[in-house]
Amino acid sequence: MPGSRLVILALVAINAVEAAAAGAFLEPEKIPDPLQLPALLDEFEAVLGSELRQSATSRVEHIAAALSGTVASLPKNQRGAVSAASARYAVHRYFVQRHGWQIKGLALQGEAWSANSPALAFGGSVSGEFRDLFAERVGTHGLDLHELAVLAATLEDMIHGEVVGSVTSAYRLFRKPVEKNLNQSEAKQVIDFYLANYYFGVNIT
Repeated sequence: MPGSRLVILALVAINAVEAAAAGAFLEPEKIPDPLQLPALLDEFEAVLGSELRQSATSRVEHIAAALSGTVASLPKNQRGAVSAASARYAVHRYFVQRHGWQIKGLALQGEAWSANSPALAFGGSVSGEFRDLFAERVGTHGLDLHELAVLAATLEDMIHGEVVGSVTSAYRLFRKPVEKNLNQSEAKQVIDFYLANYYFGVNIT
């Protein structure tokens, strides 16, 4: 199918970006009132849309299983949630192990794990108000295993969608229809162009 070929090329582009992991730093635990917490999926859907929710929901159980070993080794509060620093470390570690991705806002940049909230990983895809509210929620209540999986699945879908959009734009710039099978030279041209723009921080969508 045309869409599947485009997705495969997008995945090749994603995996061309290498990553590095680092050690963890743990914060003191937070003690929340769990009865006041709305579901993360509901909050994300309100901001990012129902289509992304459906895609993320389908993978939450699998991602939770992948995260469970890391989360089991981290300190937790009374509702079984890890702190903001531990959440940042756990989700970063998942992406490094699963994809080899170093995500801005999760990966260390010479600071401690506690220096930034995992909310920064949303970047400019959400409003500053939403990032602040999410950072406050994580800082106060932490994230349990299911919530960590929801966050990881949501970020995964956002990154995938962004890359597919960028690769589609590269197709258009080279006047290649997205339903066309590219030969090796054409595929290399599209991917090289995408990566050059990625590394130089140019938005081609």
